[in-house]
Amino acid sequence: MLLPPSLAVLITEQLNQPAPTPLANTLETTTWMFPSPHPGTHRQAKGLYERLAALGITVRSGRRAVLMALAQDLPAGVLASLIGIHASTATAWSHELKRDWTAYLATRINPPNTANHDK
Repeated sequence: MLLPPSLAVLITEQLNQPAPTPLANTLETTTWMFPSPHPGTHRQAKGLYERLAALGITVRSGRRAVLMALAQDLPAGVLASLIGIHASTATAWSHELKRDWTAYLATRINPPNTANHDK
């Protein structure tokens, strides 16, 4: 069957294009930094670890460093709630870092009387 030349060119160009992959389609329609092959969701941590390990990149020490930096800067209760860990784990990290938030907590519970500061 003969096709008009302009249509034949379009069909040939289409046939020469690689088949779209599910991930390629997802990348064009998502705002996730690490999109999953499943539309509307992010890539799971385990999948990222495995992919990075296959490339020879270890992430365990970097992850621990970031978590310890957060534990240094935040009270254990806040850290636990923020990253979804048990409060006892966050408390253990704070003790490991020798971080004591009792003065902060005491101030939050009994704020100083600011009415006398203006006199």
